[in-house]
Amino acid sequence: MAENFIAEAFSLLAISLVVIVLRWISRVMTVGFSKLAADDYLMIVAGALYSAETTVAYYVGVRWKGLANSGMTAEERAALDPQSEEYRLRVGGSKNQLTGWLVYTVLLWTLKTCMLIFYSRLTDGVRNMRIRIRIGAVLLAVTFLATFFTILLGCQPIHRHWQINPDPGSKCFVKFDTLTWADGSRLLPASNLEAPSSRFDNLEHLNGFLPHVRAVARMSRETALSQDCPLTLSADDMEVATSHA
Repeated sequence: MAENFIAEAFSLLAISLVVIVLRWISRVMTVGFSKLAADDYLMIVAGALYSAETTVAYYVGVRWKGLANSGMTAEERAALDPQSEEYRLRVGGSKNQLTGWLVYTVLLWTLKTCMLIFYSRLTDGVRNMRIRIRIGAVLLAVTFLATFFTILLGCQPIHRHWQINPDPGSKCFVKFDTLTWADGSRLLPASNLEAPSSRFDNLEHLNGFLPHVRAVARMSRETALSQDCPLTLSADDMEVATSHA
């Protein structure tokens, strides 16, 4: 089981790093080093964070054997010797899992920032986009800080994240802290609102192409009819399709 996890985790990491390298090569060949944008450099940061996150996951599963301060009864906690190997594994595993969640959060919001910067370049010159990008940046900053510190400070004091005895409570179980995850996941849609909407709310500049699309559709239909070629779509269907393009 552990071998399968290791193979999968490092295979996905390798694929991701290859994609980042290919992206860089493509960008350098297209615009040159001097015109690389902030999102190009952030992808290097994302690659480093993903490597760190995969390494942490490897340590959790292999070095710490998947153990943490959860999944124990009060009797088992009281009986566990602080000098024992299991105690060391559980403390180390809990610390590693907390680190993994924090690194994962930074990675996720780094990629969100890359997307936002990419959309800012993609929509450069489009009306009313500057304010949308700024709103998106504020949302990213606020949701990142809220998620990061919810994970880190949701259990106080912090050392209770790896406390064994007495039972620190479910809020301090990094592995099964569904409350912390729910609090953080509620913020994910908010931080995703701005970037995708920028693609669809400002397409009025494409309206000039629609008459040409309709003209091509009519010409295609007339050509097909003159050659006795049946069409799947009627003229009305094509007009509706192009009007919704």
